[in-house]
Amino acid sequence: MKNNIKKLGCMILLTVAALLMSVGQRASASEKTSQYTKAVEAYQKFLKTTSIDGNRLYGMSDIKFQIVDVNKDNVPELVIDVSVVFSFTSTQYIYTYYDGKVKYLATTGHGAFNWFAKGDLLLEGVAARGDYYETYYVISKGKLKEVASYYTDEGWSMDPVYRYKVNKKKVSKKTFDTFIKKHTKTTRLKTVAMKSKVCTKKNINAISKYTKIALSESNTTLTVGKTKTLTYYSYQPTFTWTSSNPKVATVSKNGKITAKKTGTCTIKVSDGKNTRRCKVTVKGVSATEKAYKAYINKYRASKYKKNDGLGIYSYSYLDINADGKKELIIVRDASYQVYTYANGKMKKLGNMDGYASWYIRYNKTNKTIIMADGDAGSQVISIYSIKNNKLVDSKDNYYIDTFDYSTNGKLPESKWTYYKNNVKVSESELPAYKKLISGSNIKFTDVY
Repeated sequence: MKNNIKKLGCMILLTVAALLMSVGQRASASEKTSQYTKAVEAYQKFLKTTSIDGNRLYGMSDIKFQIVDVNKDNVPELVIDVSVVFSFTSTQYIYTYYDGKVKYLATTGHGAFNWFAKGDLLLEGVAARGDYYETYYVISKGKLKEVASYYTDEGWSMDPVYRYKVNKKKVSKKTFDTFIKKHTKTTRLKTVAMKSKVCTKKNINAISKYTKIALSESNTTLTVGKTKTLTYYSYQPTFTWTSSNPKVATVSKNGKITAKKTGTCTIKVSDGKNTRRCKVTVKGVSATEKAYKAYINKYRASKYKKNDGLGIYSYSYLDINADGKKELIIVRDASYQVYTYANGKMKKLGNMDGYASWYIRYNKTNKTIIMADGDAGSQVISIYSIKNNKLVDSKDNYYIDTFDYSTNGKLPESKWTYYKNNVKVSESELPAYKKLISGSNIKFTDVY
């Protein structure tokens, strides 16, 4: 009995300890995120107010900046690159965030400071007249702390000297190499790639995008063959993009998605510390898009193969019968050819013949095309619609007399005379008549 009680007590203590550890880990992660956000906000304010070498950021220099977590502690550093106008020289200023403040770390020539893709060391390499120095630093309590160094004079000496130090104490090459390898885990170096363009108030404000680790979209839909580029906001220098199903959609190293076939997949981006995902749904090409491509091919064929100099080609896309699929109208001289797309093929619906010297309009309510021909004295109006996959002309004859024969002059619209089937339209019928022939002008694009 006593043993059982002891076992139970041990289990309870272990459970409590595990819970406390879990809470501590969550609190620690939250604290790191908070510190990161505070650092970026401080850098944003700093970039807006600081002066460099006595010059404001908006002076005679090209100023660029980058935020990157150099020592992998979830508190990013700020690197400002200053390139003097009309000069090939540049200088980098490195800052960190510590104890609630932006702290200056170092100034160096462009590219002199490097850091490793993995690990927490910064490397400063300097070559001078055959001598070569390497100094390795860590960022500690808002300052650079030297932890290792290497020197050789092999560039000029016949009997070169090699000196290795770790924590300012002389060591062997083996000890030095072991120390560096432990802290870097790779020989691949990183340099600052200045992501911002020349500093303006606008792109300094854009630094606020870095206040959280985020992917520009978490859910997106593409059509087969289409592309979209996602943006990942992170202070880490490198990301890895992957697709859960490359047969549905692929993703490039720059986050560009290409839709391959219908289905769903997940695009994942990871910076080694954080991972974000975007669900991608790929849909097939719609009938409207297929029609559009078929129309384009038809139009190009008309333009390039049949243009014999007899007229200008024009075209317009219009959903005449409001079924969600646009028809194609090609115009050449006095001929308006109307096409649709059905069962994977182009189909000609018919012609609308006439000069349309007055107008050609679309009546959305009646789903009709109104074409007005004529001269200075009259308008002959034809009304077309689509019925049973054919373009049909209404059998009614519409005519408007716009000429004052007594004075040999054109009448104002208020005095026009309206006819239907050669019978004058009465005043009571006139409103309905005008609605029948009204509409919005159809816009055409000319190709010579």
